[in-house]
Amino acid sequence: MTILKYIPFSYHWIVLRVIGSDVHTILDLGCGDGAFMRDLCGGKNWDITGIELHKPSLSKAKKFGIYNKLLSGDITNMPKDVISKKYDVVFSSQTLEHLNKLEGKKALKTWEKLARKKLVVTTPEGFIEYEPIEAKQENNKLQKHLSGWNYDEMLNLGFSVRGQGAKFIYAKNGIAPKYPKLLFVWMAFSFIVAPLIYFFPKLAIYMVACKKYS
Repeated sequence: MTILKYIPFSYHWIVLRVIGSDVHTILDLGCGDGAFMRDLCGGKNWDITGIELHKPSLSKAKKFGIYNKLLSGDITNMPKDVISKKYDVVFSSQTLEHLNKLEGKKALKTWEKLARKKLVVTTPEGFIEYEPIEAKQENNKLQKHLSGWNYDEMLNLGFSVRGQGAKFIYAKNGIAPKYPKLLFVWMAFSFIVAPLIYFFPKLAIYMVACKKYS
């Protein structure tokens, strides 16, 4: 269980708020190693199906034991036993940017058809070049960013959008990378401006976008 989901305007807190409480079934697209979903689902009665193409990540996700079903598959071409069902929430965390624009738009249309109540998509605001945190991540070609999506674009696609993380603080050319020794100052400042970023996603590093169907 992570404390982040209890901190207002944190990434975890916003995602949980957008997913909402009236949820039973969730389709987790590109679930990775499952760590983020593990942090979210503590104390929740969720029936979760996860899909992940990177096999080492899929193996790690299985160890958490939080998924009712885990499948190896492509989020743009999913197994028949997945696309034959509907889910209360179809959830995509930081996967849309790994598809090119044409693939991404087609994927969104497919994901919409699977969502009974909500489609929740998180992605950077604008294009961000992927930089591996660890050398071993360089071997995972699926991590490369192929597209960027912005606030106005998501609105035009019918999503409501919230923002997280101040771009002017944490972006590559933001003040935190320029003055890393003052990181704790920037973190405190980020917490203060978080409500502003939440309501004005153009200023955010990340967008949490939601399309409702009921």
